[in-house]
Amino acid sequence: MLILLLILLAVGAGLVALLWTGTLLAQGYFYDSPTDKLEWRAPAAGGVLAIFLTIWCLFEYSSPNSTGALHEFSTEHVTDVSKFISVRRSDAGEEKEIPFVRRTTPQNQTEFVDGNGSPWARSKSGSMVAIIVEEKSGDDVKRTRFNAEMKDGKFAERETHGMKHSLRYIEENGDRYIEETRLGKIISYRKGKLIGNIFINLIHLALWFLVIWLLLRFQWAHALGFAVILWLVATLALVPFLLDKSRSLGERKAAERKATVAQVLPRAALRHG
Repeated sequence: MLILLLILLAVGAGLVALLWTGTLLAQGYFYDSPTDKLEWRAPAAGGVLAIFLTIWCLFEYSSPNSTGALHEFSTEHVTDVSKFISVRRSDAGEEKEIPFVRRTTPQNQTEFVDGNGSPWARSKSGSMVAIIVEEKSGDDVKRTRFNAEMKDGKFAERETHGMKHSLRYIEENGDRYIEETRLGKIISYRKGKLIGNIFINLIHLALWFLVIWLLLRFQWAHALGFAVILWLVATLALVPFLLDKSRSLGERKAAERKATVAQVLPRAALRHG
């Protein structure tokens, strides 16, 4: 967290220097002379932008992958699960439920294995026609079934523009799915997430315009032009870097928290036992 704050402090100082120098040069070229009291106007403008970026990064730190720059953002929402039940159908049509859990291989790869340590496979002693995930709903646990895409009794892999895509297991009475190549990840799409991301990026653009127009005293047409240019540069280079750093630190903190809870709970159970 300290690393992120230091980076944001450096970004804020850089913004102040950029706006101060840029105002001197641009207003010296377009107008008779630069605006007065630039010694406080430039730090104020840079401070406003730095505070906004800090709030954005802290939000992404606490809730990774909630937002992003416009050109790299996806409405895809992924829910990770560490175990599931695979439904195997025999040639005779009988179904059997087999639990699988996630493990990490010596090569640092993730795979799901059954009780005998055998990795999950779509076709092995029958066909894996469905995946069941147990999800918490309040105090209850709900079993959600994801059925494999089938056509005429056979697995139906999607194909678009001549390209084959991995088989999907579609949620019953829902629109979420699990891809065969991304086991353990329940994928859904959120339109509200897209609207929120567009909104925060528009606020970013608006702040550039307002600080250049109202604080640095550019004419509104010049302020709008410079704002669009600087916003694009920040969106393509600065924002992705800051948000990626925030996400990685946030995900690491969450992993450490989970590991701590996993260690504390068994100890607490032993003491109460």
